[in-house]
Amino acid sequence: MIVSKDNNILESFHASDQASTLQFPNYSSLQGSVFESCLIEVIQIRRFHPDLIKKLSTSCLVMQNHKYGISPKRLRENDALSSFFKILTISPDENGEVYVSTVEAQKYPITCTQWHPEKAIFEWRKPMIPHSEDAVQVTQNFANYFIRFVILSLLVISNTSSAYSHPC
Repeated sequence: MIVSKDNNILESFHASDQASTLQFPNYSSLQGSVFESCLIEVIQIRRFHPDLIKKLSTSCLVMQNHKYGISPKRLRENDALSSFFKILTISPDENGEVYVSTVEAQKYPITCTQWHPEKAIFEWRKPMIPHSEDAVQVTQNFANYFIRFVILSLLVISNTSSAYSHPC
């Protein structure tokens, strides 16, 4: 709400205890994101295999558990939000209403999810949480991204004395 400058930016959605897909509305915006591979010097870092990206958009591999979110339309209409974040994924709630499920800051090392990347591996009490091999791979890839990002960010920060530079 601080970035949006609007305390009433959130909308109601029905996505409590719901396994869902992640839709990728603009594949070109994935370059260098948590979902796409990037080349750093001579190291190719593949985060999500293209087959897993396809499965994410066709199979319920992630867990949603929320009542509020923001629609792509509302995010795009808010100049402060749309200039700060780019939409990576969207998802439908139980009623087919679409909300933003993953965003990434355009100039800062910030990735936000409206879904729970940790659930497939760490929570076993709710039967609606996906635990397939693919769902576990999504969690692992997401965790690997953050680990690599921290390591690479430390290298970038130690090699520069000024502003932040995204490693990908």
